[in-house]
Amino acid sequence: MWTNSIVSATTPLRQEVESLWATKEALTALVSASSAAFTTLDARLLEERRLRETAELLQAEGNRLPTEAHIRLNAAVAQHESQQAALAASLPYLESSVHTLLQAMQGPDDNMGTEPDDHMASN
Repeated sequence: MWTNSIVSATTPLRQEVESLWATKEALTALVSASSAAFTTLDARLLEERRLRETAELLQAEGNRLPTEAHIRLNAAVAQHESQQAALAASLPYLESSVHTLLQAMQGPDDNMGTEPDDHMASN
């Protein structure tokens, strides 16, 4: 009889313990699922940050490359303009030299067709 009364008195306690064990198992599963979700979220956030940093680097690189190309282009234009200025500065000298050379070449040609006596006769 004592056994029946002990069993009947402990039945609610046993049910409470079983309920607590079921709750503990559910909470353990919830913690595990939450941990997996946070791990996945953390991985996604890290990947997003890596992609954003890569995009920023590419944009900075993209901005830098046209600037460098622009600088090289300006240097090439300045060098070309400098060469043109040097050529323009030497052009009068070249023209004068060519003119002098042409005169020197024409001078003997004019005298080559005539005899020295012809020049003396005309004087």
